[in-house]
Amino acid sequence: EEEEEAPDSVMEMQSNTKLGSAGVNLDGSMLHKGKSKHRLLREAEEQKRRFESIEDPEERKLAMEEKSWDEALRKAQGQKVQSHNTKLLKKGIKREEKKRKRSSQKWADRVKTVVEQKAERQEKRKFNIAAHQQKKKDWKAGLKVKKKPGFEGKYTNAPKKGVRMKQKKDVSQKMKVKRLKV
Repeated sequence: EEEEEAPDSVMEMQSNTKLGSAGVNLDGSMLHKGKSKHRLLREAEEQKRRFESIEDPEERKLAMEEKSWDEALRKAQGQKVQSHNTKLLKKGIKREEKKRKRSSQKWADRVKTVVEQKAERQEKRKFNIAAHQQKKKDWKAGLKVKKKPGFEGKYTNAPKKGVRMKQKKDVSQKMKVKRLKV
C-alpha cells in the first residue's frame, strides 16, 4: 500500500487542497458548507439505534469506545468533529426554522410597504399632472391663477440671472457697480 508523503511547505499544502476560489471546488462543483442539522440528527439517531441493537453490554461498550477513539483521532488530525447530541441538534433545527420564518415575515412586510409607497407616489404624480394641466388650461383661457400667499415674489435690487456685477473705479475714486451681460 502506498503512503502519502507529508507536504514540505505551506505552499505545497495549499496547492494540494481541493478548494478553488469563491466556494467552488477545482472540478467546478459547488462547495458544500457541511452536513445539515437534519442530516446530523438522522445520523445521530441511527447511531443510537445501532448501539442499542447490540445486545451484549461488553460489545456495546467496545463499539462506543471505538467511536470515541475515532473521534479523538479525527480531532487530533485537525478535522472538525460534530457532536451528535440529539437535544442540541433539535434545538438548532427549531432555531433555524424560527429564524427563517421571521425573515420571510420581514420580507413580506417590506414588499407590502414598497407596494404601498409606490401606489402613493403614483397617486401624487397623477394629482400633480392633473393640476398642471388645469393650470395650463386656465392660463390659455386668460384666467388669473391664485398665487400662494408669501410666494408672489418681492422686488429686490438683486441682479437678474445671467448678469454679473463688476466693480470699477470712477474718476472721483469712488466705487461704482456696473452691470455686464454674461
